[in-house]
Amino acid sequence: MILKSDDVFLLGSICMTSIIMGHSEQSVPIFKLVKELQPNNAGGFMMHALYLYTTGKDEEAIEIMQEAISMDAEANHEEALGFHLFLLYHSGNFEDSYDLAEIYIREQLVSSPVPRGIVEDIFRSTSDILGYPADALA
Repeated sequence: MILKSDDVFLLGSICMTSIIMGHSEQSVPIFKLVKELQPNNAGGFMMHALYLYTTGKDEEAIEIMQEAISMDAEANHEEALGFHLFLLYHSGNFEDSYDLAEIYIREQLVSSPVPRGIVEDIFRSTSDILGYPADALA
């Protein structure tokens, strides 16, 4: 069975909605299915990481996203970069968040509007928190 991008989007929406509504356990078979049938789509990894994050397993969520980023997914790669930064930032890893965001900006690794906005926002915020310059945005 092959999932199309529309199928992954729909399953992702169902998965995320179940997590947001407090039914995290019901999302497990969905993200497992997506990861199995679409291993080159970071969407399944993001679903898995969100599940872990909402169940208090921040470090495991970060590890899942590092796996997604390292495989250089064909789909949702930029979104994975942004979500990885989100997880790092919200777990208090400000140095790593700043360093990675600066690299993503300088190397122009994120060009899609929403993920780029996330990267820029995290870069500005961590710059302020750490007292570092935000000149990479210039």
